[in-house]
Amino acid sequence: MNPILTIAIPTYNRAKYLKKCLQSALSYCGDDIQIIVSDNNSSDETFEVVTSFMHDQRLIYHKNEQNIGPLDNFYLLIEKSKSEYVFFVTDDDYLLPGSVEVVLEFILQKKPDAFKTDLIILNEVSKSTSYYSYFDESIFPTSNDSMSLAKIWRSSHIYTGCCFRKESLIGNFNDLCFTHYPSMLLFGILNNNLAYLAYPTCMHIWENELFWDIDEQNKDLLLINSQIDILDFYAKSNLNSDFIFNCAFLVANNFLQENAYKIKLLPYRLWKYIAPKHKKILYQRMYYFKTINILNKLSKSLLKSVLNLKNLINES
Repeated sequence: MNPILTIAIPTYNRAKYLKKCLQSALSYCGDDIQIIVSDNNSSDETFEVVTSFMHDQRLIYHKNEQNIGPLDNFYLLIEKSKSEYVFFVTDDDYLLPGSVEVVLEFILQKKPDAFKTDLIILNEVSKSTSYYSYFDESIFPTSNDSMSLAKIWRSSHIYTGCCFRKESLIGNFNDLCFTHYPSMLLFGILNNNLAYLAYPTCMHIWENELFWDIDEQNKDLLLINSQIDILDFYAKSNLNSDFIFNCAFLVANNFLQENAYKIKLLPYRLWKYIAPKHKKILYQRMYYFKTINILNKLSKSLLKSVLNLKNLINES
């Protein structure tokens, strides 16, 4: 009998993290899961790390003969899985205790085509943690609730904590290798049956080296354009327009938050997907941000003047 769940681990030259990732997955004792590691032709000790766990028959190791890139490696894991569902954990992350049981229970109860979970984020450089969550409680929105569906879509930009029902992913993955966000692309395609599990399943490591081969200086523009490519694909595929508009609004708002609400930086080709009501909100937020900045500058200037006056009084 095939397992219910595959824990899919794409990896490349991260042996120092992979051991903990595998330990966390294999700590679950049931035989209703399998763990697949797809090694994208690593040159470090990845092979040695994986083989040290190969006594566990639930673990499957595949090494690509050459580096096929992170996108193809992502889709390869789905193709190689033999289970009903595929749950992604990137090689530098790890599962939290009890999370596999929670995921399996959620699958059996809800049967979604795809879902995303909460995460705990560990920032390696600043030595801090934060809670990554888009909803206060687990939800299973209807097709009419396009904003909740769009929020689930937006949450799926991190591979870890994304889960897919394999039989729902019918088609040729070769046609889908045009974006840095394959998980987001698939969530949109499956938007009629999405869910969100408000439970932290994994520790997501941040502030370490990126595995994407992208220009760090132009990263923000490259990644937002990659998301716009997804919206273009949805539009050509005649996906629900309200869903697309809400996704576009979330993309624009996130980009502007990270860029001090400088509207002029927003790529022109995104505007066609932003509904008038959302444009109004974005401009309101831009004016609010500018007002706060002006008030902050005035308060600093006023404080400086008061201190100068105090110094003058003291000197006299």
